[in-house]
Amino acid sequence: MSSAAATVNNRGTASLMDHRALRPVMGKGGFILGKNVRMSKKLSYEHLALIGPTGSGKSSTFFIPNLLELDEEVSAVVTDPKGELYWKTGPELRRRGFDTIRLSPFENHFPGYNPLSVAKDYAEIKEIAQLILMNGGLAFEIQGKSGGDSTWLNMSLPLLVAAFLYVKYRNPECPRIGDAMDIILFMDMEEMEALFNDYKLARREYALFKQAAGSDKILASIKVTIATNMQLFMDDRVVHFAQRNDIQPKHLRYGLNNDNKKPVVLFVSVPETKSLYAAPLMAVLYQQLLQRLQDITDGFPVLFFLDEFANLGIIPIIDTVAATARSRRMGLALGIQGIEQLSQKYGEDKAANLLNNLKTKIFLSGLSQVSCEYASWFCGTSTIKIETISTAFLAMIPDKKTITSAERDAVTSDEVRRLDPRKALVISDYLNAATVDKIFYYEDDKYTKRVREGDPDFSTEFEDLRVLYGISEDEKFDADPFN
Repeated sequence: MSSAAATVNNRGTASLMDHRALRPVMGKGGFILGKNVRMSKKLSYEHLALIGPTGSGKSSTFFIPNLLELDEEVSAVVTDPKGELYWKTGPELRRRGFDTIRLSPFENHFPGYNPLSVAKDYAEIKEIAQLILMNGGLAFEIQGKSGGDSTWLNMSLPLLVAAFLYVKYRNPECPRIGDAMDIILFMDMEEMEALFNDYKLARREYALFKQAAGSDKILASIKVTIATNMQLFMDDRVVHFAQRNDIQPKHLRYGLNNDNKKPVVLFVSVPETKSLYAAPLMAVLYQQLLQRLQDITDGFPVLFFLDEFANLGIIPIIDTVAATARSRRMGLALGIQGIEQLSQKYGEDKAANLLNNLKTKIFLSGLSQVSCEYASWFCGTSTIKIETISTAFLAMIPDKKTITSAERDAVTSDEVRRLDPRKALVISDYLNAATVDKIFYYEDDKYTKRVREGDPDFSTEFEDLRVLYGISEDEKFDADPFN
């Protein structure tokens, strides 16, 4: 083969196709990408990223259709900041045989999640403390404040771990983060030492802390650091939420009755305005769900629909889960506003590793320059023919036609930005990029007749929830005591 021929063969062969290009990943039971395009359940375990700015229709064209068509042998975890997804799809999911639970730590809803109860050993207790301090500090940093530098956070960690270990030791079934906070805030060093002396692991952590602290003056500063980064757990609503034990990760695999009969859809509602404030709790919640569900390999598969993923706090294991969850029958659908969100949150390397393990990427119109360039690069290059005609000055000499080839982006970044708002650009694994028609649920009778209309009003469910979860009258409190 000549070098010239080799050069031609090495030119770009990518092209932009329609939805038929996605047939190799299509099947039953998996993520719905658009009209007439549904992934197989197995390939959904290779995960996807849904990338679109605010207002691009992620909820109405992806999350709601997917929930309404959720496979009846699959459990799901859904981020639902406004409660809209639960309100619209909950009745239909229950009609189809799912159990639905809505966790909402800032509202008068009583199902709770106890991170310390879920933790099964010392390492996981320590991990909870690390996540809370790390995400609490990050929340302050983003607001231009300080939750303490790394030195103070590192000095605070053993004390917080000791308090968590102690309350877990005293009440394994229902340890309370609020009790741990009371120990730290209201006891002096001698009182804490006497308390922790009852339990070996707590005593050891306190000894590490004492070596670093050394005096009551430093203890006071460490207390301030912990209180600052854990202010979320001074909110009575959150304390109440985190001390109840109504939902466990295993319920997603085995059902609420642990009988493998009814899959569970778990909705987690934290308003966008409180996402930074709630990050310490949300990071722990999602980290534990991902960890525990990886440990439990039988039961129902679990799909995660995590819109506004960048607002959930830092989840250190997310890239590892994306790389390994396929064999555990877990699929992630992460909704983000732009590629740069992940880089800002996790750093360039971790963000790149995560994105590499989200095998399918859906791009919506109106993206940032960074995201448009990323999508364009992923679409690859194509070869185009260029025809040049040279006209001679003398009429006796015929025009000369020359055909050459050149490479160009299969889809330019500007074409990504100006994508038809009714279409989505899908890039899946090794396949050519394809455009698919979005599903606007509110335009399709197939969906509109199955959603609950109106604005969310959960007050009608309060009494049923109280009966279901055995809440006594003295546990009632106002949803927001400041209003």
